[in-house]
Amino acid sequence: MGADRIGVLRTIVQILERDAALVAWLDHTVAASSVADGARILANGTRIDVTPERWISLDFDIAGLSKVNAVRFWDIVLEVNAGTVFDVATALDYLETIVENYRSNASPAWHKPLNGLNILDAQRIVIDGLQDRISVRVTLRVQWVA
Repeated sequence: MGADRIGVLRTIVQILERDAALVAWLDHTVAASSVADGARILANGTRIDVTPERWISLDFDIAGLSKVNAVRFWDIVLEVNAGTVFDVATALDYLETIVENYRSNASPAWHKPLNGLNILDAQRIVIDGLQDRISVRVTLRVQWVA
């Protein structure tokens, strides 16, 4: 399951990196091998860690893991941290646009699912006001064909 997990994370990072506006907002450098630059593989997730004020982390919700034949379904939580509510709103707009483009195949660049990843659903869950930043969680229900 580890290789699938890394594949899902790499694919989501690649999807996020396709959006020039989000990349610019994060001040993220897109790497040739994607996850290698600006993101770290952690035990259960990846974090695009640009500055202490702005980052997006992707973590697996293990409770949301299920498997039907060779198709795995995961819930993945994208957590956006930013300094102000305006930054968070901007990040949410970017994420919603990216997810909708990926799901609707709105342009030739989005025509095929990457690496067998289908985004089935996206839902905002929680907005937390922390001491010095705001945290927003978005859950993606994804399908991964092994």
